[in-house]
Amino acid sequence: LRERADNTEIVDIESPSNLVASRDGQISAFEITGGVSKVKLGEIVKKGDLLASGVIDSAALGYRLVRARGSISARTTMTYQAEIPLEITEKVYTGRTTTDYSIKFFSKIINFFRKDNISEESCDRIEEERRIYLFGKIKLPIFTVKTTYAEYEMKTRTMTEAEALQKAKDSLREKSENDLADAEILARHTDIFCNGETLFLTEKVECIVDIAEEVKIGTEEKKKKNTGVY
Repeated sequence: LRERADNTEIVDIESPSNLVASRDGQISAFEITGGVSKVKLGEIVKKGDLLASGVIDSAALGYRLVRARGSISARTTMTYQAEIPLEITEKVYTGRTTTDYSIKFFSKIINFFRKDNISEESCDRIEEERRIYLFGKIKLPIFTVKTTYAEYEMKTRTMTEAEALQKAKDSLREKSENDLADAEILARHTDIFCNGETLFLTEKVECIVDIAEEVKIGTEEKKKKNTGVY
């Protein structure tokens, strides 16, 4: 017998919710699959505005609460900023290393000897672990452990503007990676300024992105809608 993998997504259709704008933008496209749409094409919305309501008002059935679902794309501008000081403190390796050897048997460790004697406080630690096999085939619960310590010093230096700019670009890329993963990029506008001590990088990204954010309807609101008491 083989267990069948079931990758079917479990969707919660019981919890009522609204869709609200996660940022400012101009509606460019939308597809509502649950709830009632509250927007139209070309409409300008602000962060927090209601885009699709999970409250359905029916003359026959009264108020019903459902889960609002769908995608709502808008043209928007995202702004990202980075400040990089030119003076930095970084690790500089001295070239000195030392190595420890030990044997690990279950949770017990037996230490052997060290080739050199340097302080472990200012060292990076690199550990290599290898299992021992009997006759090269039988796996034993014994490991040899080689621990290497690479000595370094912390030194201060002044980066070039080119180095600082690259660090700023890397910082902005990390900040915007999730936001822009599914976005359609229309244009990028970049501003660079350096006052001799700090480099400032600002990037404005014009794009089309899904701005729908699902917000659950609270218990008190559900009670009011169900009873008609406000």
